[in-house]
Amino acid sequence: LDLATAGGYTSGTVSVLKNNGDGTFAEAQDFAAGVGPSAITLGDLDGDGDLDVATANLDSNDVSVLANSGDATFTTPQSFIVGGSPFSVTVGDLDRDGDLDLATANLLSDNVSVLQNLTPTLQLSRSANRSNPLPLAGKTVSGNIYVFASGKDTDFKRVQFYLDDPDRSSAPIRLERSAPFDFAGGTNMDPTVTQARPFDTRTLANGQHTITATFARTDGTFRTITSTFTVAN
Repeated sequence: LDLATAGGYTSGTVSVLKNNGDGTFAEAQDFAAGVGPSAITLGDLDGDGDLDVATANLDSNDVSVLANSGDATFTTPQSFIVGGSPFSVTVGDLDRDGDLDLATANLLSDNVSVLQNLTPTLQLSRSANRSNPLPLAGKTVSGNIYVFASGKDTDFKRVQFYLDDPDRSSAPIRLERSAPFDFAGGTNMDPTVTQARPFDTRTLANGQHTITATFARTDGTFRTITSTFTVAN
């Protein structure tokens, strides 16, 4: 396990110390956060299977989210406004949709701020109604599973799916034109309910595989995500 610390009121940074594997740590690497980062939390906020960093920034009244590049280095932080002087931050699936949201306790405004995660992710369920979803990334699966692309952005108008083709060099194996965006498609059980069709993992060899989803927005821009999972039948 590695270590990450919030730099405190004067540094404006997060420090990451990689574990050498023997209980000692490499020299700290510093990454920019907000003004006065007073608390830190870790979680897979973008659903790609690795741990991202979020800080509560006491002096800038916001939360900084630093996405993990996959090697314990982090991207330029994104900032999200919260209440006055947040001094703690935590992660949890507060809306029970399978991804991690953020909450802060705010010292000066005497309240709690909740930030709902809008990042599109690939979700895994064991049920056709997509109940109790979890991020697909990093999971080991067998038999029939239900995979769907979750994106709360109302501008998403269609999703293209690719199997074991993260570079999207071939044609997509499926195109979904409306939510819920099911990897194996869906079927209307009645006028108001769409059930997901199962994907049989026994059609794949045991080992690691990827599913990639490209979200198309109404403004002509795209967002692509890839999740790696393991099949063990």
